[in-house]
Amino acid sequence: MLNSLNVAHTGLTAARVSVENISNNLANENTPGYKRRVLQLSEMAQMDSQFVGRGVSVGSSYRVTSQYMYDKLLSENSKSNYSEKLTNMLSSVEAVFSETTNSGFSNDLSGYFQSVENLRSNPNSLVYRNELKSKGTILADSLSNLYTAVQKQQSDEKDELKTNIVRVNDIIKEIENRFIIEKLSKFNLLNIEENFLNLQYYPELKNLILKLQSFLDKLNEKANKKVVISYKVGGSFVSEDILEVLQKNIIKKPDYIYVLNILYSIGINANVNFVQSEGRGTIYSSKEKFIESVSWSIGSLRDDEIKKLENYYDNLDKDKKLKEDFVYWAVIFWDKEIQ
Repeated sequence: MLNSLNVAHTGLTAARVSVENISNNLANENTPGYKRRVLQLSEMAQMDSQFVGRGVSVGSSYRVTSQYMYDKLLSENSKSNYSEKLTNMLSSVEAVFSETTNSGFSNDLSGYFQSVENLRSNPNSLVYRNELKSKGTILADSLSNLYTAVQKQQSDEKDELKTNIVRVNDIIKEIENRFIIEKLSKFNLLNIEENFLNLQYYPELKNLILKLQSFLDKLNEKANKKVVISYKVGGSFVSEDILEVLQKNIIKKPDYIYVLNILYSIGINANVNFVQSEGRGTIYSSKEKFIESVSWSIGSLRDDEIKKLENYYDNLDKDKKLKEDFVYWAVIFWDKEIQ
């Protein structure tokens, strides 16, 4: 009976997601750069020796586009950015060698050679000797200034490159984290055994899934009759308004629903109840405790972030400071003998 309900549930879920995907396509019909997305549906794999299917699996969506044109766009965009950057660099170097009628390296060099000719025509002239010495000093200073300016330009470019590398690495890490969480959110539609090869390209995701699966398997194996675990509802202990004040965009932990999805994927139809913890209003009883609580949740804080939190706390009204902030927990449980 439960299996039949689960099969029906997967069908309704697939229909709902399909309708949402179509609605999104229609809503973005006139959005510049938007490409129509197609949803991937497949049959959920059977378990053990069962011959009855387990329903429909909703995979990821993909854009309907030309891969050749997309690759060409990336290639040409890369070339364009390279040319633009090269032009800017050469323009900066050209500015260092800027010449006018009465100044610049060419003018200093011409003046030096002219003083050499003057002294050659009259070697005994003290005036020409001093002039050559003066022009030589000017030429040497000009060369030194040019070298210093070019070196500074090179140093600035290296610093910019280092900054860009750090930024690129941060973006890649953020994409990687979001990708893992997105995949986990759909894990109820993924069979570990049959799709294991697909996970070889995502080692962190594969390891995380296998560790969680192993943990749940061990709990189920060691239990005599019942397994009970608790999991926080929501992905963060810090409210959205505080994160906005700090201008932080943290990657939230997977919610309790992912545990249920993984249990379902390994053949365990778990139940879930929700409980409310005691209020945490005491964290607002003082500014110090409030900042300490935020620091405990998201890690060490910089001086400017502490200042922002102090201003945020000072601007809270009294009722908000004393209001209890409850935490909800999902109590996930299943009876071993009926699995």
